[in-house]
This record gives sequence, C-alpha cells and structure tokens, in this order.
Amino acid sequence: MKSIKKALSLIVILTVLTSFLNVSSLGANAAEEETSKTAYKWLFSDDFNSYDIGQMPPSSVISTYGQKGNLMGIAAVPSNLNRSINIKIRSRDDSLMHTKSFQDIGGVSGQFVVEMALRIDDSYGCAKNFYMYNAQESSTSVTTTWTVMSISGSNRITFLGKDTGITIPEGKFTTLSFAIDTDKNVASLYINHKLRVPNSPLPEGAKNMATMRVHLTSVGEGCKTSFYFDDFKVYEGPEALIPEEIAAYDWNAGNEISEGLMEVYMANKLAFFVNGSQCYVDGKVSSMNGTSGKITAIKKDDISYIPVKYGAEAFGGKVLWDDKTKTTSFTVNDKKVEILTSTGEVKVDGEKREGTSDVFLENGRTYVSSKLFSELSGKNLWEETGIILFSDIEVDYNWYDDDEIIKELIASLCYERPTGDKVEQDLRAKHPVGQHPRIWATAADFERVKQEIATSEIKKDWFEQIKNYTDTYVNKIEFPEYGTTDGIRMRAHCERLYMVVGYNAFIYRITGDESYAEYAYEWLEKMGVGYYADWNHNRHWLDTGCWMKGYGVGYDWLYDWMNEEQRKHIRDTIVKFGFEPYLKSTWYTSTMSDNWNSVIQGGLICSALAIMDEEPEISKKCIQAAIKNMENTVLLAAPDGACYEGPSYWQLTTESMVEGMSALETSTGSSYGLAESPGMAETGYFLFALSGKYTINYGDAGPIFPHLSTPKSFSGLQKKQVMSVFETFATKL
Repeated sequence: MKSIKKALSLIVILTVLTSFLNVSSLGANAAEEETSKTAYKWLFSDDFNSYDIGQMPPSSVISTYGQKGNLMGIAAVPSNLNRSINIKIRSRDDSLMHTKSFQDIGGVSGQFVVEMALRIDDSYGCAKNFYMYNAQESSTSVTTTWTVMSISGSNRITFLGKDTGITIPEGKFTTLSFAIDTDKNVASLYINHKLRVPNSPLPEGAKNMATMRVHLTSVGEGCKTSFYFDDFKVYEGPEALIPEEIAAYDWNAGNEISEGLMEVYMANKLAFFVNGSQCYVDGKVSSMNGTSGKITAIKKDDISYIPVKYGAEAFGGKVLWDDKTKTTSFTVNDKKVEILTSTGEVKVDGEKREGTSDVFLENGRTYVSSKLFSELSGKNLWEETGIILFSDIEVDYNWYDDDEIIKELIASLCYERPTGDKVEQDLRAKHPVGQHPRIWATAADFERVKQEIATSEIKKDWFEQIKNYTDTYVNKIEFPEYGTTDGIRMRAHCERLYMVVGYNAFIYRITGDESYAEYAYEWLEKMGVGYYADWNHNRHWLDTGCWMKGYGVGYDWLYDWMNEEQRKHIRDTIVKFGFEPYLKSTWYTSTMSDNWNSVIQGGLICSALAIMDEEPEISKKCIQAAIKNMENTVLLAAPDGACYEGPSYWQLTTESMVEGMSALETSTGSSYGLAESPGMAETGYFLFALSGKYTINYGDAGPIFPHLSTPKSFSGLQKKQVMSVFETFATKL
C-alpha cells in the first residue's frame, strides 16, 4: 500500500499523443537515395524463446499423421540452449506444421520476405517440403497450394521446382529467405542472407498467401531426423535484408510495435528500468530475480545505478567478488575494472580512476552509476522516464516520435507480468487458505482502525459521520429491479450495490453489528444468480466491472460472517456473471487504453483475489489476463501523469487502477510493477493543473470537484465514493 500512496503524490504536466517516425534510409551515398524510397514494413516474427519446453506456440498449428511416435514442440537447441520448434521423426508417418501468422495479418500479397532459420540433424530418409497456401478473397477456404522449396534426404535444395545444386550442412542453423513478388509473379532464394537463386517464376494464382506448411514426408525405414525451425520473420519489402540492415532500419514507420519488432530494435543493446526486475540484453528480456530476492536498477539523489553483474555480463564480461578485500572485478570493453566497494575507488587496468566513482554495495550487490558504466564499457547512454539504455550506436528516442517504442520498453522492463500460478503462490505466502479480509485491508488494519477510533475524538467523530450517512442515506436507497435505465446501461444498479455493500460491510467490520452484514448480503443475494439474468456484459461491460468489484469486496469483508451456502452463492455469481463472460469476450485480451479497461480489470482483480481459494483455476486465468491488460491503462499516465480523457474520466480511471493495485498489494504483497509505472507518481496532481478560478475541461468529461485541496485527498475525491472511505480507514487513520 505504501508504494501506491507514494505513487499518488507529486505533479503532472502533459500526455503526449502517438506519432510515428518517417522512414529512414539504409544505405549511403548514391545507394542511400534509392534505398530510402523503399518502404519496408514489419509484419510478424517469433524466436520461440518465450514458450515453455513442449508447448506449441500460438503462431503455429502442429499435426502428425498416425500419431505413432513423432515428437513436436518447443525444445532447447543443442549447443546454444535457445528454444525453437523441433520435429523429431520416430515413425514412418508424415509430420507437418502450419503457420498461422499470415492468417492473423489477413494474408500477404505484393512484395514480401519470409525468413526462417533451419537446422537438420540426421536428415537421411526424410524430405522436407515448404508449401504456401492461398486463401480465396471471399472465403477463408484454401484454393491454391504451391511448393516453394524442398530439401531432400541428402539436404539438397530444390527451389520452385528447380534443382539449385546447393546442399545445406547438418548440425548447424542455416538462414533461408524467400523474397516473393506476387505482382511480378517471381520469387528469389537467399541463403544466409546471400542471393543464390534470383527471380524464379511463381505458379499461376500465387497471391494473398494465408498459410505456410512445413511438411516432413517420404519417411524411410529407420529415419531419425530431428528438424529445428527458428527465428521466423515476415516483412514487406522487395528483397531480404542482412541482420545489420534489419537492426538499423526504422521499422517504427507505419508499424505496430510488437515483441518481434522490439527484438530487432534492441539487438546489441542493454536496458534497465529503475525499480524494474527485468533487463533487455541483445533483444531478449531477462529476469534479474536472484536467490536473495528481487534485483533492480536503483535511483538515488537523481543518479541511476545498475547492478554491475548484469551490465558486465551483457557485454561478455565476467564478474568476480573478493570477499576479503571487498572488491568487485570484471572485464568490459577489453578493460579490467576493479571496484573497492568500501571506499568507492575504481581502477581501470591497474590505474586509479580520478573523479567521483558513484559505486556502492547493497544487499550483497555491487552497483555502479549509469554514467560510470557507460564510460567503462564505451557504450552510448540514453535515459528517459526511468529507462536506462546502453548501445553501440547513439540513441535519441523521444516521447513525440518514439512513444510506442518507449512504452514497449517500459512494459517489458517495469511490469512483471505474473502467471496466475505466481499470483496464487504470493497470495498463499501472505494469506493462508480461508484468511480474510485481504482486499484493500486486512484484519490487522481493521483492528488498528478500531483502536484509533476509540482513542481519537477526531476519528471517532469521523466514523460517526460515516455511520450516520449509511443509516440515513445509503440504507434508504431503493433496490433496483433487473433492467437497463436507458436501453444500454445498468450503471445505477452496480453503483448502488457497491455503495450499499461497501458502507455496510465496513461498518460491520468496525462495530461487529451483524445487521449491517445482513443488509449487505441481502443486496448481494438479490443481484446474483437466480435473481438477475446477468451483469449486463452483452450491452455495457463497464457495469460488469463495477459489479465484480462490489462482489469481490463483499465476499472478502463478509467472509467470516457468511455461511458456506452464502459464500457459494456469491462465488457462483462472480464466475457465471463475471469470469465466464470475460474469458469469452475481447476484454480477455484487451488492448483498450481508457476508463473502461481500468474499471473492468480493476474489478476483476478484486473478485479474483477474493475467491481464488475456492475457484483457483478460473481465478488464476482471469487475474493473469487482467494484470496484463491493466498495463494499457497504467501507461496512459506516462510520462507525466495526465489523462487524455479529461478530469472526470481521469478520476474513474485512476481510482479503478488504484483499487486493483491496492488489492494486489494487500493480498499478495506486490503490484507487479504497475505502481512503479512512469506517471503514477505524478498523476495525483493532474486535477491541480486544470483547476483554479475556472476549470479546464475537454472531451466528454463531466465537472471536476472544487473541494480537492491536497494530494493526500486523492483517494477521497468524492465523499460518497465508497473507495475513499475504505482507503481512508484501512490505510490512513
């Protein structure tokens, strides 16, 4: 909770709109002008390293004829331990793989390149064929199939029906690229980025490629072929690019920033995020969590520091520790560096370095300033919004031109993206099965509040006002029957539920008066399964998100009072009206960045944490998705805390984010990097920038609230908002 309260305390300036870079050139001198006219566009890539061993990537459909022993799935590649798709022939049956990436981007025509890395072990007795399927424009049914390439049992390549006379070696990866031009009806073959077969004619009707098939067939007796398929790329353009051109090209122009494209951008680079436990190393994201706990980059007195072990090893160095002399030594950029951590003295190749060293030892880890590491490694340094990036080339990203790249760096390095199993593990470590409450406050928090009400006249008076408000207003609210208020919304229904349950459950926890618990449960019962038809997910998902939050809090805060039948009624309602529709809807994989996303994900987090003990599988699946989806809204605050939707939607968006993060922290001990996102520390001041004698408003935002006077009032923007009361009593008294 402390990190969330801290995250709502500083100042806001501006939200920057997305912009795209103009396409930069690849060549130089005379070639530069010609190359700059050629626009390449990144379509798809996958290096398969993010999948578990044995798993099948979603980019491919794998099948085998007969299922008599052939093995297919993600495997560690011998000698380098990278992961790739591996097909092992262990029977006389064929095996094949269909890539779905082309279907996902709607098929490809014109000029495009398909590239892959192949490794074949023990190829004798098995042919490897590569087909492309065309999809009918008016239908998804396959109408045309054409063979691009075949590799014989002796590894000899045939390209578009012609023997090339080229044999690829066994036991090592070979990069094969098809540069296809469906307008001119030709294709060229590149092997290890060199043009080997130019402009071979394509068959008639070769256009709108929808699928590529890799087919291992003509299997001979005793065949033991092991076939690896890796580094799959598809991009628009007239010819295959060499790796250096791919790394240097400005793919941001007209491209959505994807994981594969970030791998290209971050090649030969090292990046950290302040307080983030991941780092980018040569295009791959790696965890820095060690046996002694979470390891992060650190900022002290406006100076950024990185753990030297991860910096040095990223560029091929090895870090050694001499416990007797308290000296860390490593080699980087052909320099031997020694750091005496007790004094901060730094020696380079035996010579003492002059000037401020900016080094320190913390939790057994040696840290060096980003500026010092840049000097020692010879790498260019770029820092922005918590990102610390080292590169061979000069980097000058900015929020106007490169906001998508910067946001993807933040997302990859700041957000921990836990699995559902990890969330459950952290929940169990903090709360044994059946221990409630844990949403926003624990039993210890409520006990502390009770003691402070008993000993403080101010807090006693405050509580009496809240209780009186509940008795005279909240509990006089009429219960709404099922049905929309305007043909679309049931917002008034779920907000009333949230208010009634929240206030009454809170007063029950403080006073022990069961009449308040009974009244809260009466509302929970009558809006649940057997009474209501649903939570309006078919018309207005915002309502569903609000209901999930109210039911999650009700289940958690009333858990000790309810019997098992009552608990089951609430669980069944949350699952049927909330979780099941969520997993069937687009919100399951939402990329929306607005108040809806925040309300839905925040509400789901609260309810999933509340019932995870009894409904573990669906709760874990939902919360894993919700935490990932919450990133899209949290990033709205970057870099400085403003909200493009205006002040009133800022309130709704940010309250829902805080509710979700707060529930995570009190339940699991972590917000998994969400609270550390850039702009969260400043967004509490957003309204001050728009408030004064006159209000600056925009969009369809409603009026903002003139009584907001201090940053600490953030969680209590409206006295009638239930969260302001809960947060106040649970965390601030």
